[in-house]
Amino acid sequence: MISRGTTSFARLFLIQLVLVNHCDSINGIRFKFTSPTLAFISGLLAVISFSSFRLKIKSVVKNLVFPFVLINIIYYIFYLVGKLIIISHGYGHLFYSPPPKLSLLGLFDGVILNPVNGPFWFLRNLIISHFVLISLISLPKNICILLTLISLILILHLKPGDRFYSPYCAGGLCGFFLKTDFGETVFKKLNNNISDLYKASIMVISGLLFVLFINQKWNQHEPFSAILSGPIFFCVLICGSRFIKTAGEQNIDRFSFFIFASHSAIIGGIKLLLNILHLDSVLLLPVLKYAFANIFCLFFFLSFSRKIFSIKVLR
Repeated sequence: MISRGTTSFARLFLIQLVLVNHCDSINGIRFKFTSPTLAFISGLLAVISFSSFRLKIKSVVKNLVFPFVLINIIYYIFYLVGKLIIISHGYGHLFYSPPPKLSLLGLFDGVILNPVNGPFWFLRNLIISHFVLISLISLPKNICILLTLISLILILHLKPGDRFYSPYCAGGLCGFFLKTDFGETVFKKLNNNISDLYKASIMVISGLLFVLFINQKWNQHEPFSAILSGPIFFCVLICGSRFIKTAGEQNIDRFSFFIFASHSAIIGGIKLLLNILHLDSVLLLPVLKYAFANIFCLFFFLSFSRKIFSIKVLR
């Protein structure tokens, strides 16, 4: 089946593109297929990796719900403490607007409903989708597939511009297909063809051109933009992973999540500093923000990892 190294590489690459999008876009380029592709991968892996209801729920709570709540509480406190300085320097747009209020209702709204850490809208939707899909998988397989398909059709009809739920459902359906004998055979044949670097390079180039074409012609009211771009770009990444030897998948996954969780604050801090230094009109500003954001993320991640490693060694 799909290796962890492939999905780790895919997530890291896509989150780098998310970072590009959030750096005020480099040369006006925006990669609109990042969220659909990440959603498709999440739905696919949710089905493929399912072993038992209890273990999957435990995994979602430990790896998604707990970090989601904890990091949003940190952002919530950070916003309340520094909002006067932040807003006065034009930094407030990086956070949820209107700003959360200092109350239990404001805390619930800023942490759960409308995350103060803007990019966490994706994680909120992911947690909801995982709980729903895990509940469906517990039902008989045919009923689960039928309900997932109905959900996909309803979402396409009610929210044609959706960039998350429709590709997530499509990923789930693809996961069900790959778990069948026929799907496993098809995947093995495709995998054998991809092992040929010449064929893999052709598939990467053709798939990439098609996705870039969709990205250029993207229409938020076109229901199949996200559906097409998600799985096709994931296939491009699977083919591309053949050219890259991935090692330390667990650290790559942690680093990807660290970038995803912290990049809005880091980019905002860089922007605040550049405003103070009156360098916000520099031509290559988005490129510089992207580079500095990666450097800071890597520095803090390595420092954090070493501390955890040291604690484990001491214990």
